[in-house]
Amino acid sequence: MYRIPIKNVVSFTSDNGANYILACKLIDEDSEDSCCDSPWADAEIELLHDEFHIQSIRCAAHTLELSIGDALKENFEIKPLLDKVRKLANFLKNETNVRQLKENEKSLPTTDVVTRWGSTYDMLASVSKLRNFIEISLNVSNKDRSQYFLDDDEWDALDSTLDDLLPARQATTQLQHQNLTLGDFYAVWMELQMKPEKKKTPLSTSLVKAMTERSRSVNYRDARKGERLSALFHYPSFNAAVFLDPRYFSLLSPEQISDAKAYLCELWARVQKARGVAVEPEPEETVDEPEELDSEDSSLFEQLLASKNKGRFPDGEVAAANKNTIRALLNEYDRTTKPLPRKTDVLEYWEKRRRVSPELHELALIVLAIPATEVSVERLFSSLKFILRPQRFNLQCSNVDHILVLHANSELVEEYANEVMVLEKLPNPERSSSSSSASSCSSGSL
Repeated sequence: MYRIPIKNVVSFTSDNGANYILACKLIDEDSEDSCCDSPWADAEIELLHDEFHIQSIRCAAHTLELSIGDALKENFEIKPLLDKVRKLANFLKNETNVRQLKENEKSLPTTDVVTRWGSTYDMLASVSKLRNFIEISLNVSNKDRSQYFLDDDEWDALDSTLDDLLPARQATTQLQHQNLTLGDFYAVWMELQMKPEKKKTPLSTSLVKAMTERSRSVNYRDARKGERLSALFHYPSFNAAVFLDPRYFSLLSPEQISDAKAYLCELWARVQKARGVAVEPEPEETVDEPEELDSEDSSLFEQLLASKNKGRFPDGEVAAANKNTIRALLNEYDRTTKPLPRKTDVLEYWEKRRRVSPELHELALIVLAIPATEVSVERLFSSLKFILRPQRFNLQCSNVDHILVLHANSELVEEYANEVMVLEKLPNPERSSSSSSASSCSSGSL
């Protein structure tokens, strides 16, 4: 539709559902065998072409949702509590109770969508805030009170559940940021795993376990060979994106850094080939094993990141002999770049280095643009219901596509519109010259 050659696609991000396999089949048009006919039909596949591959990436937000769902299912004693709170929330939304809530300027409780745990958390939080009003001020019959109200143990269990799920709720919100990079996702995921490890409650322990198992699920580079790749972390483009993010590159192991450099060299060769520039093969390099970090308080992500940053500059580094190769530039970047504070905008950092390191700047824009989540697509689905309303069902498909493109790129559209407005305010040379001629003719006739 947008005339983008398949060879220009570096990666695609999708959820964990069956439609992922269909996406593999549709995009990998050069593959002779259908991925759905392979023994790994239910696995996720990295698309492989003759000269390049498209890295398939699982949506971080969706994977976290599944992990939290796994943890809630493992703690089966939570389900009766959720059902009872859900029942209470619905009871509070009847006409009589809504009137009492509004008279006392209290917010109405929310109801959840069972398949979306975030809405379940919001429902629990909204009911928890109304505890005092429910127990003291709400005027209901004794029958309704015994049928719908929670006892003290259930209220305590509700507060404990909210406390355990709060870090996950905050992480879910962070993963919905528009410009989320793979490095940002890695930091959010690691920090979320470290917080429950410190609490050691049954639900928090189950959450860490579920996240670990989900992150260890594997993709397959080639379904026929069964070559495994890490699903969430440490695949080539992930290593490259974190390596070119000075906020988090200290978290990578020497092997991951080596893989990142190799991937970036291949990517640079691919970019140059698309431009018709011949590129000589980059020499391989070996990486020495560093000493392992022994940190007694490694449960805190910020301290872990700080301690990793301190070990980035070992003594005795040898300067690269050839400064003209992309690998030499990557080695120099690895050797000399200091870690950035976590709140730094990494895109602004690379924009400032556009003239200093144009090659690395170009590579950084590619790998940092790899979506860690499919949240932007979900937002488009949500916006579609406002565009394709029942009153507008006669819209043509092409018009719906055009409206969605404008909506998805609203910032670019606004920037372009502002440029057009500025140009319209400028004097038109042809108009000015014709006006002058007309004035001259009028003067002559007079």
